[in-house]
Amino acid sequence: MKLLHVGMGWFGEEVGGLTRFMSQAVSAQHAAGNQARALVTGSEKVVELSAGLAKPFADPRSPLLSRLAASRGAVSTALAEFNPDIVSFHFALYGRPSLGLVRDRPWVMHFHGPWALESRAEGAGRVASWVARNIVEAPLYRSAPRAITLSKAFARILEEEYRVDPSRIRVVPGGFDPDPFLRAPDKQAARVRLGLPADRPILVCVRRLAARMGLENLVDAVGILRRKYPDVLVAIAGKGPIGAALAARIEASGLSNNIRLLGFVPDLDLPALYAAGDLSVVPTVALEGFGLVVAESLASGTPVVATRVGALPELLSNFSPDLLADPNTESLAEVLAGALAGGSTPSAEQCRVHALGWSWACVLPKLEQVYLEAGVS
Repeated sequence: MKLLHVGMGWFGEEVGGLTRFMSQAVSAQHAAGNQARALVTGSEKVVELSAGLAKPFADPRSPLLSRLAASRGAVSTALAEFNPDIVSFHFALYGRPSLGLVRDRPWVMHFHGPWALESRAEGAGRVASWVARNIVEAPLYRSAPRAITLSKAFARILEEEYRVDPSRIRVVPGGFDPDPFLRAPDKQAARVRLGLPADRPILVCVRRLAARMGLENLVDAVGILRRKYPDVLVAIAGKGPIGAALAARIEASGLSNNIRLLGFVPDLDLPALYAAGDLSVVPTVALEGFGLVVAESLASGTPVVATRVGALPELLSNFSPDLLADPNTESLAEVLAGALAGGSTPSAEQCRVHALGWSWACVLPKLEQVYLEAGVS
């Protein structure tokens, strides 16, 4: 099958769940014997990072109109020269200019999240959010022969917020490569490698530092948790717009000895970081479409405490329901305390087995079935 993906960037040069999913999907489809290609924003380094599977159509810092024109031009050229069996758009902004080019072809739209709602939650203006939703996103989602979403929670958003015909929506969970995480070092070796203390309870949180991630609740929950576990240490990995405010909150709360902001942690170090923790924490308060960090942590053998937000209950309610918390400070602190006390926390092996359900070996056939429904012959 000849597959053309159009996304934001290539993972390694750009971070984020959407970019990671698309980049790994292209690589996995190629490894499975398909002719998979991607068009993304980025530098010429993208070609090397992707082993020739991806081609940049514009610099992500270039003017918006020039990026939109470049995306349409790149898609037009690929349709003529590569002649894909199906086109998969992963980001509405770069798919919208090509809508007229693919109307008579099999194509799908991946719904990684409500761009307009996420932007609004992170401070974008009403006008910008309205344009993103009604001019950019909705026409693609409603026109797509199939709209692929990562969870039932986001399928409901597609149907209710964007008025997409539910008969066109398909839920395909996020995929990931479990191998690097299955090979993670044991807990003590991981802590030595990362310079973390060997004798303290450690919670790991890998998140973009943004308002909807619930990191403020996590900081406040640690203030409660340390009454029972005074030596608890929370290692937060990631960067984002609330980084400075989060650091100030930690300092003002007197939690500098209990919370470390690690900044960006390279992909190669993530398996060790997860493995170093007694628990991972996903404290999201809004718009969690899948939560790839859940799969990665479990594959590393580390149980996950998460909030009942978006897709997170879908991932964990049938596996570790006692580790789900309401998205507030008190509930999060209570569940974390119970998990550190032992409770019904799953074993490392149980975590790894559960995570394998999201491996690309399981997810690719589901994607292929949707492609066939979209019209691939």
